[in-house]
Amino acid sequence: MTDSRYIYEADWRDYAFEPKEVNFASDDEIKDRFKCIELTQKNVDGSGITILTEGNTSYVNDKTEMAMIFGGTGSKKTRAVIAPLICTLAKSRESMIILDVKGELSTGALAPYVRGSLSDAGYKQVFLDFRDMNADSINIMEPAYEMYQSGDKDGAMREIANIAALIGENSRGKSNDPYWDNTASLLFVSLCALLLKVGARKDQFNMLTIASYMNERVVDKLAGLLSQYESTDVNIVNLKTIVGLPDKTRMCVLSTLSSMMEPFINNNKLLNMLSNSSFTIEELYERHTAIFIIVPDEVSTYDMAAGLIIKQIDSKLVSDAYEMNGKLPRRVNFICDEFCNYKIRDAARSVSSDRSRNIRWFYVCQSLGQLEKAYPDDYEVILANCADLFYLNSSEMRLLEYLSKRSGVRTDNLQGESRPLITVQQLQSLKKTDAYAEAYYVSKGINFVTKLLDISAYECYKKHESRKFMLMKRKQGKANVMVIEELCKYFRKRFG
Repeated sequence: MTDSRYIYEADWRDYAFEPKEVNFASDDEIKDRFKCIELTQKNVDGSGITILTEGNTSYVNDKTEMAMIFGGTGSKKTRAVIAPLICTLAKSRESMIILDVKGELSTGALAPYVRGSLSDAGYKQVFLDFRDMNADSINIMEPAYEMYQSGDKDGAMREIANIAALIGENSRGKSNDPYWDNTASLLFVSLCALLLKVGARKDQFNMLTIASYMNERVVDKLAGLLSQYESTDVNIVNLKTIVGLPDKTRMCVLSTLSSMMEPFINNNKLLNMLSNSSFTIEELYERHTAIFIIVPDEVSTYDMAAGLIIKQIDSKLVSDAYEMNGKLPRRVNFICDEFCNYKIRDAARSVSSDRSRNIRWFYVCQSLGQLEKAYPDDYEVILANCADLFYLNSSEMRLLEYLSKRSGVRTDNLQGESRPLITVQQLQSLKKTDAYAEAYYVSKGINFVTKLLDISAYECYKKHESRKFMLMKRKQGKANVMVIEELCKYFRKRFG
């Protein structure tokens, strides 16, 4: 029988048990433990967040281990952590998915460094831009389609249910009666199931097709069609029941679903952006690729969609890794600035399982409370599985006390008394200048105060001309629609 106590302690000892006596690591200890890379070289064998830098030499944790970065507004977490990390990854030709809040990395002040480094290294760069929606596109229904076609029909329906939950967030709580929200979500799932069952093509199975069914004329035709056939399929039965409701009730359900889908229905650019794919997820491990997911920070409208895309990419990578003896041939890195905004589904499971698949996560949060609020059931597991923790600054006392306690204690040789290795006051006193930000680094047996250089302070990262890095408007593929007449034709052909 497995010793559950032992497993618990192995996973949680860093912060759940009494702190052990420790000391700060020296520069030599950092050099002995971590990977040394020469940043002046065009290609390097190793990548990660810089822990110690000496001129053009950096020491990084190159292992496929997860990292948590805590930094409040103005802490330089983007300029001193994320941007240099991307530039280092570019030198090692690793792929990455980057949550780019405000577009600072792709089109803003940091683009000449970040995209310049990617361009110099020959990266394919993809831009899912929720601000103007004129760059690349992704069909968020495609993973469900591929699952269904591969025979995993249950998995396909789970994925569709997740999308229904996503769009349902737009209207949740607006009605006093959950019946309307639940029935509207069921209508969405059942419509998707019918499209799959009648044999819709991949380019037809999308949000655009579902949006085209949001009117009474189409629903009337669908009701007339289904009334002619008997079926034991639970999704068809559900759909038949909903479209067969009394007119007034049916109209209310349809109105509720239309309200859920309002951001899509009322924005043709967004609808097209999320209804066809201009790239494949396989490219992430087939060649060095960087995907920017650009999300405005002034509205939360697109946060759930961005989180869904992140999860879909991760799920596809894990599935493909399974087919490749469990490991991707090229490491893929998720760099999640403002991680807590996006409510990424099953985040705890990903942080626990992705390491063995050659997938690495870098989480960026403002505070411990923010992390707990976003992931109330999972935040402790996420923290426990992050081998590296970087702290830049925060005014949150809970985080400061957590870091101080997690760091352990040391004995004052003069007084013979034990005291925290680093105090709350010392954490609050870390320096920040235009050239660098002091950061406190905690890893397995390592406690270290370092200087993280601003991206502009690295001589090796050339600043390219800014004008080169505006997002080019791309001609997106045309998303096709399975209109109701075609659906009826296919249905009769298959079941008539």
